Amino acid sequence: MDHAAKTEEKLLGGLGVTLAATAEHFVVVDATGPLMDGAEDRARRWGQGLGELVAARPANASG
Repeated sequence: MDHAAKTEEKLLGGLGVTLAATAEHFVVVDATGPLMDGAEDRARRWGQGLGELVAARPANASG
């Protein structure tokens, strides 16, 4: 995981936020993209899994 993702997780945790999942890191070819080979499929799978986690969670869940 990159430094920015670690920092964001730490800041959110300090605010008492319960993360649905750990951050993920997707590498791009350069500043304007695209994602490296295989990263788009991995990002889609990660996003789909994250969406399923959130959808399965009760609306009033606090952690």
